[in-house]
Amino acid sequence: MKKISLTIVMVVMSLFMISCSETTIRDLLDNELNGPNEYYEMMDGYWVTIGGSLNSPALDLYAELISVAGMLDEFYGNAEWDGENSRWVYQYSNETVVTTVYIMAGSESGEFDVEWTVFDGETLLWEGSGSYHTGSKSLKTLFTTSGRKIWLQTVKSTDDTGYFTYIAYEDLTVPFAPEVYAPSFFIAKIWAKTDLTEIKGRVIDSYPADSPFETFTAAAVEIYDNPPTDWDSWNTMPSANWYYFNYVSGVGLSQGWASPAL
Repeated sequence: MKKISLTIVMVVMSLFMISCSETTIRDLLDNELNGPNEYYEMMDGYWVTIGGSLNSPALDLYAELISVAGMLDEFYGNAEWDGENSRWVYQYSNETVVTTVYIMAGSESGEFDVEWTVFDGETLLWEGSGSYHTGSKSLKTLFTTSGRKIWLQTVKSTDDTGYFTYIAYEDLTVPFAPEVYAPSFFIAKIWAKTDLTEIKGRVIDSYPADSPFETFTAAAVEIYDNPPTDWDSWNTMPSANWYYFNYVSGVGLSQGWASPAL
């Protein structure tokens, strides 16, 4: 009799845990994983406001940033729970091209690891990895395709009013001259307020000679789960020749190449 009662209790507990797990997972998906959505909506809001007025290289860099941020937001926002493997799965097919994303269930620290692949049939087109930290609403990702490399980190400020962005981008398809094949590079630091009242950015369009993509990203001081104290203490660039863009609501957009006054 005791054995039967114990079995019943265990079954009931299992059902209870499954129910709680599903509820917790849905809460996490709806609430704790909303950082990528908030970040993308903020950056897209600035793009709508100032995108048409930006000049290169800020325009080119920002367009890539919006593209990547939108892609990551889609991954997080449309993933479905795979209870058997304890992870979220996002999959999108476009004829023979299939994008698959796995978001691993978070640890006690609130960190979710991500990995994805894009296949055309059995051919791997590109792959990437990343992490999202719910406590600091910070995201990092690194991926390489046949045409580009992206290293991106974002983190919400400690006062909860905006996001810091650190990005390195390499376009592998841009010919510098008919006889010379040279990639296009960008490194940028951006600070933006979530209420869309102010954004500041600095961009350089070439790496230092001794710092190609892999060298730079390996040595960069991460802002993932480590927000800078403020923009002024963080806005240095690995080059004296950088492009700035500043927007203040009610004042407008200013941009141009580096000036000692800035």
